Amino acid sequence: MKKALVLGLIAVGALAVVGAFYPSKAAASGVNVLTQGKRMDVRSALKALFRKNEGSYILAPDVKGAVMVDIDGQPFEKVLQSICDQVHATFKVEGGVYNIYLKR
Repeated sequence: MKKALVLGLIAVGALAVVGAFYPSKAAASGVNVLTQGKRMDVRSALKALFRKNEGSYILAPDVKGAVMVDIDGQPFEKVLQSICDQVHATFKVEGGVYNIYLKR
């Protein structure tokens, strides 16, 4: 059990280090590709946004709600900020990984 936990933590750390040296296409391209005008669960919206832009993120379990994704051709971080604002969340980037959590 402890060995699996240690290996998991090492894997997460390695991903964070790799993200620091190889920025995501999200940051490089600055363009999102989500469908315009679609209302969806925040988790689904973030999953789609990061999958399309090949980024990494950690989402706090208390971030919940529905969001309207109605942004066409906007920069990645502007889309991310819009999604976060709709559920009273914010984000910060640490080691190339976006940490998304509720505003306090």
